[in-house]
Amino acid sequence: MDEFDMDEGRYIALTDDSGEDCHFEILDEFDFGGKRFAVLLPFDEVGEDDEENEVIILQNLDGGYFNVDDEMLVSRVFEEFLRRDNQI
Repeated sequence: MDEFDMDEGRYIALTDDSGEDCHFEILDEFDFGGKRFAVLLPFDEVGEDDEENEVIILQNLDGGYFNVDDEMLVSRVFEEFLRRDNQI
């Protein structure tokens, strides 16, 4: 996992199961339900946002990012992200 800054945003590179690096902008990171979550937006190698603009929600455990298997939890975390985003 590599974290780096590009302009004003925070970006991270994560390695997927096949060993490929995937790049994300960290849109938000916050505690919810006693756990820490990150909302990430994929972007391509040249630093532009993915055309689909679909976010990824991962749990942050001990500095590592992990998939969240509980779809209901993902939905609740996404709703919290939207609520927080409207207040910022």
